[in-house]
Amino acid sequence: MNMVDTNLDVINVDNYQSLATSTCLVEVNISQARITKEDREAADKIAELNKVTVYDKHGKPTKPVTVYKKLYEGWAEYEKLSKFIRFVRREHERMTLAWSDSGLRIVTTLGYPDYIETMTGYQDQMNSILDDEMKPTYADALLQIETGLGDMYDPSLYHDWDTFRSQFRFRLKTWGTPDPTDIRCDLPRQALEQMKADMHSAVQENALKSNNDMWKRMHDTLQRVSKALGYKEDGKLQTFKDTLVPAAQELVTQLRTLNITNDAKMVEAANKLEYAFKDKTNESLRAEGYERDETKSVVDQVLASIPSLDI
Repeated sequence: MNMVDTNLDVINVDNYQSLATSTCLVEVNISQARITKEDREAADKIAELNKVTVYDKHGKPTKPVTVYKKLYEGWAEYEKLSKFIRFVRREHERMTLAWSDSGLRIVTTLGYPDYIETMTGYQDQMNSILDDEMKPTYADALLQIETGLGDMYDPSLYHDWDTFRSQFRFRLKTWGTPDPTDIRCDLPRQALEQMKADMHSAVQENALKSNNDMWKRMHDTLQRVSKALGYKEDGKLQTFKDTLVPAAQELVTQLRTLNITNDAKMVEAANKLEYAFKDKTNESLRAEGYERDETKSVVDQVLASIPSLDI
């Protein structure tokens, strides 16, 4: 385990203009129709059936039983959409780094074109699932849901297609990364200086968060790769899935496109890993011998060089 010095001085963002021109902030918000609803009537029936009686400190009866019903259970097209939305959120996180607690994430201008093309493509896919797959099956799905829920069915929770469709939105927003040296507010000098100090602190803190996010990804990935290329306790080779080499190659890409402060150690790590996995395949690394051992050696060297993360 590497213990990392999390002093803000380790983040080199003295050139705020460079950070502001080489990165941007992004946010993805995906909303969808509510898929569960509390059913108090069903909960009361269950409590009564099981003779549940609980009182609060004032002697008043409470409602310790809660029942939530799934509103669209069994509708395959909706399940497909929900799975797709979860995938998009993971992809958004994979292609960006944490920035602020508000949900904003950061990406370099090098990685932005691929990011925005990917996300807009996902917008189109989501709309296609809704309009080409869900809309034609909506009426039949409601009939099946009504039958399936039986006495728990509540028609007031379901609407016409247009109302239902309006609850789905895919918002993709982009902002410039703030530059504390370029504030153009017409404020008194003291207030302006305080604003600059606050922005300086925030950028330092968020840049540290972003860098540590990348270092942690690198640490976790390389730990898995190193273990996969090692040996079991009985001396036999570890086995691994076909995702190993693609994961290492993806890490190299991320070290290139998510190095927001142009950290020299990240550049060096990317170079070493790129060379180590050049022309390597899962099959070639499954065989015992020099190629496997040498690749693991480079992975372990890079792993040992990871700076400051309390992970």
